[in-house]
Amino acid sequence: MPIKYVSGDLFLTEAQTLAHGCNCRGRMGAGVAREFKARFPGMFKEYRRRCHSGEFQTGGYYLEKKTTPWVLNLATQADLGGATLEYVSACFAAVAANFEEEGITSLAMPRIAAGLGHLEWDDVVDVIEEHLGVLPIPVIVYEKFISGVAADEA
Repeated sequence: MPIKYVSGDLFLTEAQTLAHGCNCRGRMGAGVAREFKARFPGMFKEYRRRCHSGEFQTGGYYLEKKTTPWVLNLATQADLGGATLEYVSACFAAVAANFEEEGITSLAMPRIAAGLGHLEWDDVVDVIEEHLGVLPIPVIVYEKFISGVAADEA
């Protein structure tokens, strides 16, 4: 199924699962991660626990299913401000390999790793297309954030 690129408010998505990039230090203090922390405090507490216990490692993910929508934390950076294409690729490969087993039926995300992660968006798009463009589920990428505006995801 082709990936859909939209403009709008990620948090108004109709997708079952929201994904975003994270560090492995247990901090969500800036960018879109701060909004995830504010909206999903239980998820943040568990994410932080996993970071401090060493369970959340670069290239992996943590899927929180106790929220609506589900939250998919992607370990794209070991520390603050240092995403790598290798980590991003490993995260998306893991999601692609496990989406069915995890029960993910649709996925929406912002420009992962291209803001505070400091990667070039065109490079990240190539990785997203490679791993998620072949999935039989809707994948929606919010390229431009517009607060309060629902994107046309159809």
